[in-house]
Amino acid sequence: MKKISFVFVILLVFITLFPVFAGKDEDFSVTYGMGNDSFTRGLSRNEDDFKSFGLYMDYEFKDYNIYLDLDAYTFKEEDYRYDFLTIGVLKTFSFDDYYTFCAGLGLQTKGKLGGQSMQNYLHKLTRITEVNIPYETDEYDFTVRASAEGYLDSVLSPYLYAHTGFDALVKAGIKLKTGASSSLYLTYSYDAFDTHGLNFRMESDYGFIYTDYETNFLSRYGYGIIAVNPFKKMNGNKTTVTGSEWMSDYGKYSMYEIRIPAGENITSFINVKYETGEVDHNVSVRKEDNWYTAGAGYTFFDRVELRAFAGAHYYEQRENNGIDNYTKPVFGLGARIKALEFFNIYLNAEAGVIWEREFHFFAGYSITI
Repeated sequence: MKKISFVFVILLVFITLFPVFAGKDEDFSVTYGMGNDSFTRGLSRNEDDFKSFGLYMDYEFKDYNIYLDLDAYTFKEEDYRYDFLTIGVLKTFSFDDYYTFCAGLGLQTKGKLGGQSMQNYLHKLTRITEVNIPYETDEYDFTVRASAEGYLDSVLSPYLYAHTGFDALVKAGIKLKTGASSSLYLTYSYDAFDTHGLNFRMESDYGFIYTDYETNFLSRYGYGIIAVNPFKKMNGNKTTVTGSEWMSDYGKYSMYEIRIPAGENITSFINVKYETGEVDHNVSVRKEDNWYTAGAGYTFFDRVELRAFAGAHYYEQRENNGIDNYTKPVFGLGARIKALEFFNIYLNAEAGVIWEREFHFFAGYSITI
C-alpha cells in the first residue's frame, strides 16, 4: 500500500509541475476537472451511487493526449466500493480533413485509491451526508487498457464515430455541432458494468471552462464533468455556463443557458435550472427539482437585457422506491444587468417576477462567458 501510494504521489507531482515547463508551447494545453453525478443538467437522477465522483487531468501536446482519470464507484445496496485509476496516452491521426483516428494505450488500477476521502471531503464542504462504505478488498487489480476511436465527417451528419476499449467500452454514435463551442451526441454503448442502451451527451468547450455530461435513457443514470484549462483564452461566446442564486422561495440552483441571436439586440434562449440531492439531510429521501424555460431577451445600452420566458417546473421526490412528482407551468418577466466584465467573463445581476399558480419575486446572479 505504501509503495503504491508513493508512486501515485510522485506521479501527481510530475503531472502537476509538467505544465510549468511546457506551458509556453502554443501546442500545449492542460485540463483539470471534477466529475459528479449531481451534475444532472436537469435530465437525469442523482442517487449518489455507482460512479458518483471523479478527478480528471488531460494534457494535450500536438497530436498526443496524456490523461489521468480517478473514478470512485459506490454500491450502496451491496455495501462495498472501489476506485478506478486510469493513466493513458492517446495518439491522433488525421486523414484528408474528413477522417480522424485515435489509438490509445494505458494502465488501469482498481482498488482503494483515496476516492472515499476525496468524495467525503467534497460532501463536507457542501453539507451533504458522507458516504462511508467499506472497500471491496485491500488488494489491487492492474489491467492494460487499449482503445481505438474513429471519427468520420459527413455532410448529412456532421460527425459519425465509433469507440472501443479493451474490456471497457464499445460505443458508436453521431455527433452534431450546435455552434462554435458545443456539441450534442446520440450514442449506443455497452460496457464492462453491463450498462447498455441509448445515451445522450452534451459537451461544451468555452475555452477556459469545459463541461461534459452524459445520461443513459434506460437507467436515467447521468454523470457530468466540469473542468478548466488555464492555457486557453476565453472566446466570449456569451453562453451562461454556471452560477445562479435564486432567492425567496427557490433556494440555490445550478444553471446553464443556451443563447441564439434572433435579430438586432434580440436573443432567444433555453434556460435550465436544477437542484438535486438529499431532502433535509435524509440519505433515504432524494429529489430532482428542475426548471425548463425558453424565451427571448431585448438588450439596450449593451448592458441591460429585458427577458420574457415560459416553461415547466418538474419536481420529483423518491423514498423507499416510491416516487412523488408534479409538473407545473411557469411564466416570467425579468431583467439581467451586466455588473462586471473581465476577459469576456460577465457577472450579471438578475431580478424579476415568476408565475407558478401565484406570483413570486426572484433575484440573484449569473456568470456568462
